[in-house]
Amino acid sequence: GYGNLSRFYSMENFGRERMVATGKPANIEVEWIGSTTYSDPSTHKDHPGIERDFVIHTGRFRSPVAHFLPRECEYVEFQFVHFRNRFGKEKDSPTVGIDPQLTKGIVIHCPGTADQGYFLRRKLFAEPLLYQHNIASILITPAFYGNRKPASQRLHFIDTFADFLLQMGSSVTEAACLTHWLRREPDSLLLAPRS
Repeated sequence: GYGNLSRFYSMENFGRERMVATGKPANIEVEWIGSTTYSDPSTHKDHPGIERDFVIHTGRFRSPVAHFLPRECEYVEFQFVHFRNRFGKEKDSPTVGIDPQLTKGIVIHCPGTADQGYFLRRKLFAEPLLYQHNIASILITPAFYGNRKPASQRLHFIDTFADFLLQMGSSVTEAACLTHWLRREPDSLLLAPRS
């Protein structure tokens, strides 16, 4: 069925008032909840003799539209896949650990229908972009998918049209906030000059 469309209309008005009026998304605070490093013994094409370690950081932040979403959808989880900085250890923020000599930019990947995990996007998009084009990736989990799926929902099948609209609206808002957060990070590649 259609479901309760009033939450979607409220979220749409909130987005219009907040993001369109100010010209920028809401600020978010990212909490890092996990990290894994993978080593590749082959050398990097532009830097012979340097091993290519890449890192997968798992982070989360409270959705700026959480009050319009079900309780299970409140926190946005994502993975950040990038080359590790060979000049030092990771610090509190994974963007400090990005190797600016090896990484040209960052792409945010939203999932396709029924893609509730990270594996396919990481193997089919993130890792090839990293190894072949030196582009880091952020893989985001939208509301109503993966660990953000409401307990009453079966698999990836969203119960109502209103919930589908909430998923679409929140996905755009959350990806915009994540992009804004990347630009605010002092060591972010989106602002770093390349030599």
